Amino acid sequence: MNILYQEAINNRIQYHSEQIGRIKELGNREPVWSEPRKLFKKKHGKKQFEPFGVPYRTIGVYRIIYEPTGETMSIGCGIVSTRLYRHRSVFLNGGKDYLSPGGSSNGSATGGHMYKYNTHRKNWMFSWCDISNKSLAKEYEDVLIQSEKPLFNNKSMGGK
Repeated sequence: MNILYQEAINNRIQYHSEQIGRIKELGNREPVWSEPRKLFKKKHGKKQFEPFGVPYRTIGVYRIIYEPTGETMSIGCGIVSTRLYRHRSVFLNGGKDYLSPGGSSNGSATGGHMYKYNTHRKNWMFSWCDISNKSLAKEYEDVLIQSEKPLFNNKSMGGK
């Protein structure tokens, strides 16, 4: 058998074994959801929005909440602050994708759905939890979507 191929197999087995160990450790603690916060809160006396209050590069799961009803409209996962920024930016761009300074297009189906549903920024909130593992965050997102069936994650609206 090819020695380099076998080395690649052994490396993958080692990697996945370590991931399983990390996920088992994470299973010993419940995810802690933040209190819902305004997605569009302005800094006092400034035109800029406040940061989301999510630690830098946090991998987790988040909810987009429609404040008038308290209903979770979308559930997502990833680097939380980056995802929230993208949803907010698309919403502020009239629900359309926007170009980043580098010229690449950045889209968000959730941001577009939010804008079509209600254009008032004050009505949108978010909550998040730290998962610390991309694979587990994705699985938790999928299970929550399957259980709660948020409107913007509905397949007929381009969601999952």
